[in-house]
Amino acid sequence: MVKLKLSAAALAVLAVQMAVPTAMASGCSVSALDTVAGLGTEVYLKGCASLAGFEISVKQPDGPQYPQSVTTDSNGEASTLIPSKYTETAGKYEVMAGSSSAFFTVIADRADDAHSNLIASAYSLSGPDDSLTVTIILRDRYDNPVSGRPIALVTSRFGDEAVPQAKQTDDLGRLIWQVRSGEPGVMSLIPYDILSGRQLKLKVQITVGSYAANSWLRGSLTGQGQGNEPVAASITADSAGFSDLSGAAVDHFELELPQGQTEVNANDLFSMNIRAMRGDEFVRAYVGTLIVKSSDPDAELPKKGEDPKSPATGRIDIRDIDQGQRKVALAFVLRKEGEQTIEVYDKDVPSISGKVTLFVKRSGALSGGRIQILSPKDRSRIRGDKIVLQGKAPSLVNLVVKGGKEQVTGESDSEGVFRIPVELNPEDREVTIFVSSENNSYESQPVHIIIDNDPPKIDSMVMDPEAGKAGNPAELTVKSEPELASASVNLEGTDYKLSGSGGIYTATFAAPAKEGSFDVTATLADSVGNTSSMLLKWDVKPALLPVVQNVKAEGKPREVQLTWQHIVAAPVSQYRIYIAKDSDPKNFIYSVTTLTAVSSAVIKDLPLGETYQFSLTALNSDGLESPEKSKPAVASPLGITLKAKSGNDSVLLEWNPLPSLPLDHYRLRFGPGPENLSESRAVDGEAVSFVVHDLIGGTTYWFSLTPVTVTGKIMEELTASVSATVGAAVFVPGIFEPVPSELIGHPGAPAEPVIPPPATPSSGISSIITIALVMITFLIGLMHWRRIVTERRLAADFFDLMSRKYHS
Repeated sequence: MVKLKLSAAALAVLAVQMAVPTAMASGCSVSALDTVAGLGTEVYLKGCASLAGFEISVKQPDGPQYPQSVTTDSNGEASTLIPSKYTETAGKYEVMAGSSSAFFTVIADRADDAHSNLIASAYSLSGPDDSLTVTIILRDRYDNPVSGRPIALVTSRFGDEAVPQAKQTDDLGRLIWQVRSGEPGVMSLIPYDILSGRQLKLKVQITVGSYAANSWLRGSLTGQGQGNEPVAASITADSAGFSDLSGAAVDHFELELPQGQTEVNANDLFSMNIRAMRGDEFVRAYVGTLIVKSSDPDAELPKKGEDPKSPATGRIDIRDIDQGQRKVALAFVLRKEGEQTIEVYDKDVPSISGKVTLFVKRSGALSGGRIQILSPKDRSRIRGDKIVLQGKAPSLVNLVVKGGKEQVTGESDSEGVFRIPVELNPEDREVTIFVSSENNSYESQPVHIIIDNDPPKIDSMVMDPEAGKAGNPAELTVKSEPELASASVNLEGTDYKLSGSGGIYTATFAAPAKEGSFDVTATLADSVGNTSSMLLKWDVKPALLPVVQNVKAEGKPREVQLTWQHIVAAPVSQYRIYIAKDSDPKNFIYSVTTLTAVSSAVIKDLPLGETYQFSLTALNSDGLESPEKSKPAVASPLGITLKAKSGNDSVLLEWNPLPSLPLDHYRLRFGPGPENLSESRAVDGEAVSFVVHDLIGGTTYWFSLTPVTVTGKIMEELTASVSATVGAAVFVPGIFEPVPSELIGHPGAPAEPVIPPPATPSSGISSIITIALVMITFLIGLMHWRRIVTERRLAADFFDLMSRKYHS
């Protein structure tokens, strides 16, 4: 009996051929849209048989084909999307449906700084007669050359010259400049994309003149561009500009499968990416030949068997254009199941090598007559040493389970389902289980099981801050294993979820509202249920209330209005207001506490005529006060304090100034009663005192003083009143002086004749004198009355003039 083996590609071609008669009978045509690398495209079928199935094949420029099925609609048309991962290589693609085919073009994406390169043929110039070349190689994020791109090379100095050898990049994405300079020193060269107006993150530095001595020692294989991104550069002065640095710079190779795969199917083609490395740095300047070998003697390798001396090895060339990285597509096949390795090494320096380890699984899907293990899944992690193996097999078959602590037997039921308990060796960390029929006619694929009985290791547990403040937020950071199934922290009976990645887990929560020492317990669990916990003692101290901010004060009539920013970051229940005179800010003469946590207050009954400072503190429910007062706000209550001092026939009025109001004058009214202010005066707006004359002694007068602004507004709300009793007019005698003794005489003086005094009327005053006194008194009274009338008329005229002036 001859067994036929058909590959997946052969099956796809066979399916296409089977569909040809239907397609061609209806004149089926295929077309596709041009696209950009990594964007995918859309394929159209027209003129085909209705409701028919077709196999479409897209051939990539580097050889591999991508098959896809599609079904036409009732009009014989269909369309399908080609995924972006199949259009990452720039070039010409062919799409085929039966015997019909079409082409579409994938152009390179925009230049990518990380995949592009700037190279200098040397890193020193001896003088103005010397020159070197600088080459840029533009590539997109998929390493496709970006052609037809005009690039300018910008120098850091005026005396440097960079002459391009072409107008734009060629088909390989290259553009070369001839560089000269006669100015000693160091020049920096940075490429600039003219079309996009963007400076590329690539840079080379050239030393000129005496600075150039031994400049290659200062060079770096990977210079620094913007953002500390690596910029490839050759460090030798080779005139060709490209050097084989395999033995000088590269110390190993990095091998990686697409999407980081670590498993492949036996007998299936797979791709691999090989990168030249120095430590953790990617070396773009590497050029060389790699020898490839595998632990699988039947493995298929690139160019295997070309060397007759070593027929089991293959060869991979890394060229200038590859920039230290070679993507080898669908060129590897491993046939032997289990763990296998693929190794590469430099042909000239074998010590520079790289290796990747892969797990090779049995290929091919299960079909009737095979055994399939459904649980546990391949590469599962379990806890403990017992499992129940579940799956499907031919019905009523005796089965044998191998790979456990001991060989176990079981059987499938009438529907082919089996459930077989298996005990594992607790000392093993990984086991491989498979099931076969008792007569070895059937066998399952092996299932690899990882036994994990170790609880997650907690490396550290840190609180920030180390000493908490009551009610304030805090953060717990736990360092443990990555990819834990769950992580939480418990504080005072409340659980908080720990979240994070890479083995660092954090949670933010509020500290208890009271001070004390509290238990913080972190509990971690891995994917199989192993758990571990760690306890931390956390001291919480009373929270210091913050300083009150944005305190503002505004003077109002006979009061001051205060506003401030309410504190929300701490539990504040009240505010305390401290009041001091502006002239003595350290002496707080008053303090007032609000009833609740408000953001404004009105301060009344402050003595007028003073400027005050207002500072605030916050208080919590325990009476704890913020340790620092707020920045003071300054204001004065608007109003007048009017004082009166009595004289014999006058009253002196004094009051405080109003500097915050632009005053024109004060309106002074007075009279013998508070409701009878019949007299008025206009007092200068800058005055702080005024004497009211010609008042009647012994009479009580009431005085009212009202400010009037320069705009004519009468500030009635600032009116101040006072009363005073004028003192009575009385005769004040002078000092008694005795008659001089020389006018009386003294002993020994001759006696003078005594002349009798003239007769005196009985009243003591002559009639003529009496008449004169009466007339003088009458004239004085008449003059005083005329003066009062004149002053009243003048005052009335003044107020009438002011009223017309400001209210017209």
